[in-house]
Amino acid sequence: MLPNSLNSKNLVEVRIQGHEQVLNELCQHWLFGHALIGRDAREALFRLGLPSLQSYVPFFLLPYGKSLVILEPDILIEKMAEVSAGIATHYETMKLDINQRKE
Repeated sequence: MLPNSLNSKNLVEVRIQGHEQVLNELCQHWLFGHALIGRDAREALFRLGLPSLQSYVPFFLLPYGKSLVILEPDILIEKMAEVSAGIATHYETMKLDINQRKE
């Protein structure tokens, strides 16, 4: 699962922007800390495996909400939108179910 254990052709650069404190927290995460390849006060660059971008990385980033902005790659941006929409749909459906039970 660590980036160093992956074949280099499967690695993708991930550029994330945010406030320095938020990026500091992200860089302390076990996966992102090992994948960090560049950093300044407002932006961090990571190299992560493509399979992880399509599976669990979005769920690691989700708790940061709007405090982070994924600048690249598009595949991760699209996956974050998909995961977020799925959660929104879940709660909208759950709210409708709860309201119907009350009637």
